[in-house]
Amino acid sequence: MNSSNKITTLKLVLEQTDGIAKDKLFGLGLGAQRCGSTWIGKYLSNHPEFYISSIKEMHIFDALRKQRKHPLLRKFNENEAFQLQPDQQDILKIYEGKKKYYEYFDEKIERSHTAFGEITPEYSLLGKQFLKIIEESHPNIRYFVSLRRPIGRYLSALSYYGRNRPKFNIEKNYVQGLKKKLFCHYTRYTLNIKNLLSIVPKEKIFFFFYEDLFNGTTDTLFELCNHLEISKIAPENINLSLSNIVNNTNSNDKLRKPNHEEMKAIYAKFQSEYKDLSSLISKRLPDSWDNDTANYG
Repeated sequence: MNSSNKITTLKLVLEQTDGIAKDKLFGLGLGAQRCGSTWIGKYLSNHPEFYISSIKEMHIFDALRKQRKHPLLRKFNENEAFQLQPDQQDILKIYEGKKKYYEYFDEKIERSHTAFGEITPEYSLLGKQFLKIIEESHPNIRYFVSLRRPIGRYLSALSYYGRNRPKFNIEKNYVQGLKKKLFCHYTRYTLNIKNLLSIVPKEKIFFFFYEDLFNGTTDTLFELCNHLEISKIAPENINLSLSNIVNNTNSNDKLRKPNHEEMKAIYAKFQSEYKDLSSLISKRLPDSWDNDTANYG
């Protein structure tokens, strides 16, 4: 499928329907990976005013862009015992062109929902053409982007990858992993954000930091609620806690921590993110980012 065919396919998938979705706010989470999106997904899933797919990462736009099998199909093909649930079947219908993207939400949204959406970290890597079509597909779309201290995101990605791969030596890859796109391209925040800002007005995007989300207050979370025009509900009131980080992979005490020279190498790889991000998104970096610059810059 060439580029023009991919664009045509995306436009068909995103054709607006006459259902309820067109009258609601559409909130789209663009990542990045290992930056708290799973916790945010759980919060929005429990929030009475927001509908989010039970499959938090729908992977529609990235799968179409990369011309590859949808992750659900790969999982299904790799495991004969894997049974597709109704939501998963619907998502595959969208991917295969048998169902419209907003039609899926039309069938799920209830009158009590004032907003709906999804979070797929891979969407942070979408190019300008895809972003433009998404931006034009809904009359009231808002974006939210979670960002994490680059060294922390990179080390978390290594740890997550190695969690179920015993042969992968995390410690040996503290530096070697810097050569691998898999561990690094999601941390190229400034490049990805420049693409987004070339298409979307800044006021429609809520940028926030992982470190601020889990700093013991609800300030950042409630800013996100305001952005999505939903009520500010404390996590404890919907069976969640900001002190419990979902998918946290930083607590493996058996691992040797990176030494100072390894940390300097990691910092050097992502130095431009530390230098350029604050002015790009008009937000002050958390203290932990500044500490990295002081210690390893």
